[in-house]
Amino acid sequence: TMSIERGDIVVDEGGCEGFYSKYALKKGASKVIIFEPYQELANGLKKSFQKEIEDGRVIVIEKALGKKICEKPFFVNPKMICASSLVIKDDNAAEKRVSVVSLDECLAELGISHVDIIKMDIEGGEVDAVLGGRKIIRNCHPKMIIATYHSYYNATKIRRICKKIDKEYRCKLYGCYQFVRPYRPYLTLMY
Repeated sequence: TMSIERGDIVVDEGGCEGFYSKYALKKGASKVIIFEPYQELANGLKKSFQKEIEDGRVIVIEKALGKKICEKPFFVNPKMICASSLVIKDDNAAEKRVSVVSLDECLAELGISHVDIIKMDIEGGEVDAVLGGRKIIRNCHPKMIIATYHSYYNATKIRRICKKIDKEYRCKLYGCYQFVRPYRPYLTLMY
């Protein structure tokens, strides 16, 4: 049910190294919109996907996703850059300011009115990002692959929000994050 079909438009929220985006393109996605607020990672994505960017198949947006347009502190984890977050502050984190945008506002600005799949792994900011994408979620009913292990209640909150946006959504929880207690679902799939 979560497969990428040829021609799909995919949003990769938390692009990091670009593995999911590369996978989506390999599976036939016609366009991938990548959100990555950490400048060094965004620059790496722009180099990795230079040809696809030139071809109009990839857009890299160096912003975080949230409920609305604003600027927020972003906590850069020096030991694991991919764990940097708007929400989770590691003891050794360096603080930077980043631009935050809602998915709905950004897609409207880009002239994109349809999305087939949303992959979201933004280190605890998933609830606000879903709230900032209500319009596209309601209008398109995209399949969503959401990392929900960052907070114990994220899976429950995201399921409730998505069902409120579109009561037809079905939900599956996958995996078990066992590094902290209480254990929690690793992924929440909405389809």
